[in-house]
Amino acid sequence: MYMTMIMLRVKANPSLAPRAEITATRADTIAALKQVWPLPALILGVLGGIFAGVMTPTEAGAVGASLAMVLAALRRRLTWTVVRTAVRDAAIGTSTVFIIAVGATMFTSFMGLTGVPRAIANAMLSVGDSPVVLILMIAVVYIVLGMFIESIGIMLLTLPIFFPLLQAANVDMIWFGIIVIKLLEIGMITPPVGLNCYVIGSALRGTVPISTVFRGALWFIATDMITLTLLISFPAIALWLPNLLD
Repeated sequence: MYMTMIMLRVKANPSLAPRAEITATRADTIAALKQVWPLPALILGVLGGIFAGVMTPTEAGAVGASLAMVLAALRRRLTWTVVRTAVRDAAIGTSTVFIIAVGATMFTSFMGLTGVPRAIANAMLSVGDSPVVLILMIAVVYIVLGMFIESIGIMLLTLPIFFPLLQAANVDMIWFGIIVIKLLEIGMITPPVGLNCYVIGSALRGTVPISTVFRGALWFIATDMITLTLLISFPAIALWLPNLLD
């Protein structure tokens, strides 16, 4: 979908991506392949193991991390500085997730004692018990929350409320999970928080104003909305690959 959107925009306005004349020799191609081969090797090792049934997705994550370390060592880029930085960043990220999880657990317990989840469920069911209607209402909640809250926090806060409701409505959890991922992706580029937009702005080191980054993200938000509409209207799009794996 992104590729289609970009192609149509460039065809409508070629100045967005001017044609570049690049002449590459066979030696240049071979040199480029030597630089990029670790990435397809890593993807093949992780996804190949999952599709072959050798490992679970969780195990594949550990295998992927191990393969990345091996590849870095083979390319002589695995230094103590790199390892120390990676461990520190992982510790900070994990600690953040655990703090959010503790807060979400306390919030969930409070919600359970007050009976708010049941009230929310009854209110949503009073509107309609159709799976599509429930998904649409939940989508609105996720889009609004995604404007202000980080994705992990949203899941920890909302899934304990929505999960029993969706189970009662016989909603396919794989279908719902894929829709949730797309909704969280929309939240990551939606102002005013839009963490991914700030990451891009930081990577550009101030050469492009953050307002320009957010304006550019609007095209991707519109494309995501079209994708979300297709996923909700045609669940088979989301379920085809999982059914194939089964």
